[in-house]
Amino acid sequence: MMISRAMASLLLATLLVLPAGHLEAQALGLPVRNAGMPRGVSVAADLGVPNDASGLGTTLGASAGLGLGLLGLTGTVARTEVTGQDAVISGGATVNVRLIGGPLVPFSATIQAGLGRWTAGTSIEGGDVTVTAYPIGLGLGWTIASPLVSLKPWLAPRVQWTRVSEDGGYGGAGETTDAAFSAGIDLGFINGIAVRGMYDRVLNDGIDASVWSVGLGYSLRIGR
Repeated sequence: MMISRAMASLLLATLLVLPAGHLEAQALGLPVRNAGMPRGVSVAADLGVPNDASGLGTTLGASAGLGLGLLGLTGTVARTEVTGQDAVISGGATVNVRLIGGPLVPFSATIQAGLGRWTAGTSIEGGDVTVTAYPIGLGLGWTIASPLVSLKPWLAPRVQWTRVSEDGGYGGAGETTDAAFSAGIDLGFINGIAVRGMYDRVLNDGIDASVWSVGLGYSLRIGR
């Protein structure tokens, strides 16, 4: 799920052209989640904690997903605290296509494409910056099952294209293409509840921004 976040390094790249102030990222402040296909209907809540280099505070996010057959859809909304600025509301969506995996196959491979967007004010009076992020990647997961709980570690490398536009005329607009990755582990119970942890980092030269998150999810399977 996205949403991702998760793209805090993008904010930093924008901050380089701003005198002061802090901007945002893809469901801003949350990792881009690519842990495999949602099955049936799922909902989740996550708390994201970026590192100091991101310029962000904590993020609270909520997501919902639907998986039917080989196709999965997920939407995320998030609220991020930003140092010295108003809180930012961001949103994102992902589409997943399953390549390998199923109820009886422990290994999964998933292609994911996503979109994230948010707008924030700057330290320059009347200036706003809008960030649009497009992550495209591969998710690899492994399910270790037991009668009561299952353990699922996953890793998701991606390419992330980001566009920054602004209406203040101070030269903050631009585009970047970066390598990135997210990873995590899910602890799932037979009643559909899952506890999950995630990590995300964009490999942008000179910017060491990353984010951790912890969350709680619930899934109601309506098909195989």
